[in-house]
Amino acid sequence: MAASLKKLGGGGSSAPGAGNAAEYYEAELRQMDAARREEARTAPADPARAVDDYLAADPSAPLARWWSASDKLASNGAPLHSGQLRAALDGQGLAGRRLVQDTAQGNRVGAWDLTFSAPKSVSALWATADAPTRRAIMEDMAQSASAALRSLYEVGAFQTRTGKGGATHEPAADAMAALFPQATSREGQPQLHVHSVIVNAAMRQNGTTGAIHSPPLYAWKTAAGATFRAELAHRLQLRGLAVERDGQSFAVAGVSRDLCRAWSARRGQIEAEVAGAGAMDGKARRLAKERAAQRTRNRKEALPRDADLERQWSADLAELGLSPEGVWKSAREAARQHQRPDMPAGDAALAEALERQSVIGERALRRMVAEAAQARGGGAAAVTAEVDRLRAGGVLLALGRTQAGEQVYSTRAVLDRERGMILDAAERQGEGSLIRRDAAEGAIAARPSLTEEQRAAVRHVAGAGGVSIVEGVAGSGKSYALGAVVEAAQASGARVVALAPSWNAAHVLAQDTGLPPRTLQGFVQDVEAGRLRFGPAPAGGEPRGVAHLGNRVLLLVDEAGMASSGDVARLLRHARQAGAQVALIGDRAQLRSVEPGNALAAVAASLPVARMEEVRRQAAAWQRQASRAFATGNSPEALAIYDARRRIVWDQGEDGGIGRTVDAWAANRAAHPDASRLLLASTNEAVHRLNAEVRARLIAAGELGADPVTVRTRHTGGPRGEGEVRDMELRAGDRLVIGATLTKAGRDVTAGDLATLRGITRERDPVLTMRVDRTGEEVALRLSELAKGRKVEGEPVPVLQHGFARTIHRSQGATADFAIVHGGTGLDASRAYVAMTRHRRDVVLVADARALTEGLRAEGVRPTREAVRDAFLRSATASRDGSNASDFLRDRAAWLRTGDPFAVSAVQRESRVQGIVRRAAQGVVRLRQAMTKRQRAAQERQQAEEAAPKRQGPREEAQQPMAPGDAWQRVAGIGAKAMAGAVKQQGPRLRQGPSMER
Repeated sequence: MAASLKKLGGGGSSAPGAGNAAEYYEAELRQMDAARREEARTAPADPARAVDDYLAADPSAPLARWWSASDKLASNGAPLHSGQLRAALDGQGLAGRRLVQDTAQGNRVGAWDLTFSAPKSVSALWATADAPTRRAIMEDMAQSASAALRSLYEVGAFQTRTGKGGATHEPAADAMAALFPQATSREGQPQLHVHSVIVNAAMRQNGTTGAIHSPPLYAWKTAAGATFRAELAHRLQLRGLAVERDGQSFAVAGVSRDLCRAWSARRGQIEAEVAGAGAMDGKARRLAKERAAQRTRNRKEALPRDADLERQWSADLAELGLSPEGVWKSAREAARQHQRPDMPAGDAALAEALERQSVIGERALRRMVAEAAQARGGGAAAVTAEVDRLRAGGVLLALGRTQAGEQVYSTRAVLDRERGMILDAAERQGEGSLIRRDAAEGAIAARPSLTEEQRAAVRHVAGAGGVSIVEGVAGSGKSYALGAVVEAAQASGARVVALAPSWNAAHVLAQDTGLPPRTLQGFVQDVEAGRLRFGPAPAGGEPRGVAHLGNRVLLLVDEAGMASSGDVARLLRHARQAGAQVALIGDRAQLRSVEPGNALAAVAASLPVARMEEVRRQAAAWQRQASRAFATGNSPEALAIYDARRRIVWDQGEDGGIGRTVDAWAANRAAHPDASRLLLASTNEAVHRLNAEVRARLIAAGELGADPVTVRTRHTGGPRGEGEVRDMELRAGDRLVIGATLTKAGRDVTAGDLATLRGITRERDPVLTMRVDRTGEEVALRLSELAKGRKVEGEPVPVLQHGFARTIHRSQGATADFAIVHGGTGLDASRAYVAMTRHRRDVVLVADARALTEGLRAEGVRPTREAVRDAFLRSATASRDGSNASDFLRDRAAWLRTGDPFAVSAVQRESRVQGIVRRAAQGVVRLRQAMTKRQRAAQERQQAEEAAPKRQGPREEAQQPMAPGDAWQRVAGIGAKAMAGAVKQQGPRLRQGPSMER
């Protein structure tokens, strides 16, 4: 139900021709006209009713209409007449004048079809409504589409090109679109949607016209779709219906879900075909849906007549035991009992956004506010009002902009948390270390294989203050160096606590250091709950359920780049209060936490950092070279190194590369049966598909048990990362990822543990017998024990999934002999870095070349082998945008000093004065150059006149040549005046600091 945007014309196999599109919509107009005339002809005998129906069916006021932002290119709401759209797609205005320059035949994009779809519950209500209500709902659809287009105009998404070569982009003064509300899918089922055909012609601010610059439309289409749904939900609420949030969309309360599923055959066909195609990332999945839609679609002219459709819909209702009256009665009853959420849409959206990130961009903000507004009412106007309220009320702080120019926001609470975290580290520099120098040197001497970088890292932790940071690229031996730190600290009489953000990383750290594993989050929670305390135990002994750490404590945090900012901030605060020393170990370039911010990056920007850059993990020199390129942010170059060695497989199959990925896994398994290997993908959905394909092959080979048991379990993924419940088949021999921690009654099972299923009983709450990889021990657990107290519809749902494949994110910190990676249509810089540096011996990466090819064609680019390769490699280009709110501040040092995110230091103010003076001086130079040019031209004209023969005619006034001295004096005077005016104008602002939106 998200908005879709497709260009009409401009080439590319997936882009419909503008002429074909015009013919399609012209046919729709003729069909609307005929349908309305037929409706008027068969109207009831009641004269008054007949007149109303005739007026409603009058083709002079069809549902198809023009939308215009400012009534210049078209009259907003005016009826759409035959021939108008065809001319508009050809670049001709409604008044007959040419709106754009002629281009090569077939190369011009005539328009973009921005399609808004209603939730299925709305379509079901429309199909069971009477004629007046149907017309009212269709009018709501058209008005909601208009509101969405208006929102695009207000944020400046309609842009035109100006200047030489169209290099400058500016918001359009007007844009136009043809709206076509439609009620059925190509399967003849109720599916309300509006085609908004945005004509590729806009009016500039100066009154001229030209083509539209389309990238902002693509960037804002999702936000526009959310605004459409918010407006539609509001209009339905005004009609007495209740609306409930349904993921990113909404549903009308009380409408039968069975009916909605029955009338979703079109979506079911597409999803079934895509599901059978294998694992895909977002872009590949979108393209696969488009291919499936083309293959499964029916021709609209092949649809039954309206009367036949009505009979079919009645039969569908009867089969479910429903009636039109009953559908509406249920919706009305649900509305009487419904209560809207209390929290305003803006506050709800902001709270949801900041659960996962420290900043939110303008587009995401408006989209999420619109989604929250669906269940609260108010429509598009409320969305704008809520965004304005957040900004004006000081809740939302406008910080800097991304590299692409998008405004970024955060809150004072987020900034205060970041500032406290940074100060709790930075202000401890100069404190003495718990580690004695001689102990550090002794630990180093005991490990002669330590490199110079590793030795320097050990000395850095031993000689730093209360907080130290060690950064090491993937495979540089960070964990090995930590062993020396632990030995030196213990020799100095300190207690070392090893912490990591996940159990997997904690176990790796424990293996390297010999310390008990603990998760960072659990440690902080124990401290705050009083179960764990700094300082010595009281004289009477430890209270029950309480442990004391002593006075001399070193907290060693590995994989700190993946730790949440909240956990790190709390840890640093408690450590500072207790005088405990903290060492943060990690790599800012690798994957960060799924929670807000990047704590390691924030703290490392203010502290000295020991770096380890020598790669030791990979055996081959060229692989180590690639790893260094990944670590320094040059992932495209690193991938090119692997491609040159034929380690990237360019798959042209229809399954999104899933088959070739598992082929590579199976071949490696057969060739190296005793080696370790990782099967990786970037998304949870791709991991599920890989697991399914691996299991299918193992079942066929007889390697998994013959007696399956199906259970309901919660898997990773789902909306907002909260997991999704799936049916899961279990067989003996299955590889499983356990999602619960069970450490009581002598058990040693932690979340994230991999295990092999030995057997499962057949009962309501079966017993699973598993061998855990980490411990090598066999455990027997009731399935319900893995539920961690979570229930769905009153039943506990265990957290368990197949573990043949895992996400790249979960693999960070792991090492194996081989890695096989499903790359889809591309990996971002961090995922490419992590995925391609897990191996010791070799790695293979499978790219979905078919989806890449179709994506290039859709963009009008010839999909040569080199173009496909470049598109994949470019996806790994590192973003230069920060992930912390403080990354977008103008003066970080002033903020840390004052707490004011808009504070500017004296140096910054001075630089602004210098900037004003510099610009004024540049103005003087330009004026001098202009005067010199004018003087030279005047002298040349005078010489030409003197050399030309005298002509008889009216006497002309002799021009007085300008004396050089006068010209320079005039220029200098203008420059001095400009500089004085600039300084006078900026003086008060310079004393106050920069003026930024708060």
